[in-house]
Amino acid sequence: MTDTAVRWIESKAWELDLYGLPHRIPWPADADPALANETPFDTPTLMRGIEALGPDAGDPWRNFHLAATHFEELAEMLEDNEFPRARQLLDEIEQLHPGTIFTQFHRANVAKYDGEIDKAIALYKAAAERAPRYGFLWNNLGTALAAEGRRDEAVAAFQNAVRAVPNDVTALEGLASLRAAVKVQRDPNDEKSVMYLDIPTFSKMAAEQIPHLAADPDQIFALGEQLLRDGLAPEVATLALEKALEVRPGHPRTLLALAAAYRQSGRHEEARKTVTQFTDSHPEDAAGFVHLAQVENAAGDTDAERRALDRALELDPNLQQALGIRFGLAAGKATEEQERELVAFAEERKAPMALLIASSVARDRGDIPTAVKHAARAHDLAPDSEEVLLHYCAILGEAKDIGRLSVHIEPRVATGTFSKRLAWNFAQALKQSGRTQEAVGVLITAASAEGTTPDFHQAAGATIDFWNGLLIEGGVPLEVTKAATLSRPILLTLDDHDGGVILNAGQSVPCEGKFPLRVPTDGRSETRIALQQGQTGSAVEPLHLGTFIVRGLPPVTGGAHTLQCHAIATPQGSLIFRAVLNNREQRVAWEAATVT
Repeated sequence: MTDTAVRWIESKAWELDLYGLPHRIPWPADADPALANETPFDTPTLMRGIEALGPDAGDPWRNFHLAATHFEELAEMLEDNEFPRARQLLDEIEQLHPGTIFTQFHRANVAKYDGEIDKAIALYKAAAERAPRYGFLWNNLGTALAAEGRRDEAVAAFQNAVRAVPNDVTALEGLASLRAAVKVQRDPNDEKSVMYLDIPTFSKMAAEQIPHLAADPDQIFALGEQLLRDGLAPEVATLALEKALEVRPGHPRTLLALAAAYRQSGRHEEARKTVTQFTDSHPEDAAGFVHLAQVENAAGDTDAERRALDRALELDPNLQQALGIRFGLAAGKATEEQERELVAFAEERKAPMALLIASSVARDRGDIPTAVKHAARAHDLAPDSEEVLLHYCAILGEAKDIGRLSVHIEPRVATGTFSKRLAWNFAQALKQSGRTQEAVGVLITAASAEGTTPDFHQAAGATIDFWNGLLIEGGVPLEVTKAATLSRPILLTLDDHDGGVILNAGQSVPCEGKFPLRVPTDGRSETRIALQQGQTGSAVEPLHLGTFIVRGLPPVTGGAHTLQCHAIATPQGSLIFRAVLNNREQRVAWEAATVT
């Protein structure tokens, strides 16, 4: 190619900064110079321009040209989640054309989805600091930090992205999710009406609404309560509730909400004065004295707190919140002495809730017979209380006490006068007692009853599938970030290599992946499917999730079955598996990975 086949032009393409290239670039004479400023950048045309330089091409053009030959494969590997190979390609690119933000950024992506989150954060930060004008670099840093629960650092990263690109939706959504900004949709039917406000601006706008709502106490109260609940503008919440009380003096709910606002902002004397207005005007309402106890606790007056709790329990000895505070209970840490105090209180006040709490304390320390005794006594005191029946049923299931389940719980379920929760607990208790088919029958009846919600119907169906062996849960916890996303991909494990990715890294749980699996019909009635989290060859060793076994396959000779497999990552961080053959769900089991 002759010297006239290339010309030097100026390009504003941002990608050149990432590639470590100057903005004066060699461009083919037969190519439109305007293409050099389009997004995405026309890298192939630049490559032609570098080739046109021939042997005169010096650095950085020569090195970039060599490195760029790997770009297409790198893009494919990243898209297919083939991170070990992507790392190898990035190593080769770095050797040929070192020190670019492009390589640094993609190394961060690979590290993030390979389980090296601290390394990824460090690389994202370094890349963003080198090119602070590019919001997507800050966004990736902010997302990684948020996933690790590092809120303040994530907020700072997203704010940097907004400084670089003021209307960057990714950054604005990130700030809203971290409660550092407020997302407002002015027209519920128009997605384009969404706007994002920083907290000071939102607070100012909310405060400006107060005078306009003063004529409608319900609306101004709703504004104050919503702001208090969201915690985004506590000062404005207090102002709105003060105005609501001014417009409607003595309103019970406003008094309690305003007292809570004062308490949360450390204005203890005002909180005490406000809640006392409620208790003076509603002396028989136990909830007011619980609020008063919370105020006294915040103010550090333990004697006054105890007096308020005692008064609340005089009015309603079954207030669970007051009981827990009054007897100093902490989850899993209550003592036998506290248990005895609860039982004594329950007998003195004929309070079944105290007995249920005592029963839970006994269960937590592994004393099931005593837990049953306390629950039975609560049932004696309040045989028609659904809360009592729910707890009694659950503890009888743990005790595998079929006799009392049949006498005290089954007839109540049959009446249909209690909520579906009792049928659910009864089914669980039957399952614990070894009566699986009876338990299935209870759930089928409850799910088919009139008025059953879709959520209950779905939960009942999944539970029945578990009990019938059509769904199985693996016993190895998944690696999940604090933001409830998968830290690394879930893959099928084959004999000699990793299979395809079933669930991608970064997906929010719950999530589900489906994949077909060809199984030879060589007379076997079962097949085994091993899964792992993370890829072989990664910097972090893969986590072996165990083997899922599909049973009951038709033992036909020759050919192959095609199983449709489903892997479901739950919010609790476990993996659930099911398999379908010819529209029929197969029985499944799980086997732990062998430790070598």
